[in-house]
Amino acid sequence: MSEKYCKFAYSSEFGFSVPRSNKFFNQSGADSTLSFEIDGYIFTRRLSLKISVKENSLFSLWSPFKGIKVETTLIPIEGGHIRRHKVTSDYDCIARDAGFSVSCVDGAECTSFESNGVVTVKNNFSFCSVESTTGGTPEVVSFHPNTSLVYQKTATPFVSYKIKKGITELETIVKY
Repeated sequence: MSEKYCKFAYSSEFGFSVPRSNKFFNQSGADSTLSFEIDGYIFTRRLSLKISVKENSLFSLWSPFKGIKVETTLIPIEGGHIRRHKVTSDYDCIARDAGFSVSCVDGAECTSFESNGVVTVKNNFSFCSVESTTGGTPEVVSFHPNTSLVYQKTATPFVSYKIKKGITELETIVKY
C-alpha cells in the first residue's frame, strides 16, 4: 500500500500514480515523492520510522533502502509547499524529487518548459512547477501510460540530485 499512502502530498486535481516496475524511473510512479536510484532500481518511501506534526510543518524520518535514511520536513506555502530533506547515505546514488503528474490527454495536451531553474508542466486547466534551492537539475518525465490512477498519459516535473556517500541536504519548492 506504500504506492498509495507514502506520497508527500495528494490532490484530487492531479490524482496519483502507482508503479508498473521499479527498474525504470518512467515506470516507477514516483510522483509527489523523493525516489532513489540504486544499482538500476528505483526506491521510494515505504514506511515512516518517525513522524511529527507542528503548526507550520510536517516531519518524517524514513528509509527507502538499507543504508539510506531521510529526514523530510514539509512546509506549506501559498500555492504549494517546500520539501527539505536531510539524506544520510552509505551510497553514491541519484535522488529525484517529483511534483504532481499533469494530464496530457483529452484536449489537455501538456507543455513543459524550464526557466531560471524552475521546470513547469502545464495543460489548459492545471500546472505543477518544481525548483531546487540546493543545486539540483530540473527535468520532466513522461511516466509510462496508465501509471496514473486518473489520467492515461501524464508528464511530471522533478529535480534530480546527485547524492554522495555521507550527508546531503536538499530543498525543493513545489507549486501548483
